[in-house]
Amino acid sequence: QERSTPVGRGLKLANEAEKNGMGGFVCCDLPDIAATTSAGRMLLTMMASVAEFEARRISERIKEALAQIGRILQRLGLSGKPLVSEQAWVAA
Repeated sequence: QERSTPVGRGLKLANEAEKNGMGGFVCCDLPDIAATTSAGRMLLTMMASVAEFEARRISERIKEALAQIGRILQRLGLSGKPLVSEQAWVAA
């Protein structure tokens, strides 16, 4: 199953609104931007692209950090051993 991206969701929303005769929608935080105009759709697409980029960069940084932690634990001889007991998880 393919994950929906912010770009895809934004354009799908704009297309659905136009198809249903709504004429578009207004973003609450940017009420001056009309999603029905070419410029508005371009801006919506650009903002969604930046949001997708940011989400992917966050994911990359988390994966890099987890890999680094794994290497550190391996050097300390702790890889494969739970760092927190199962009881601690139940208590939380």
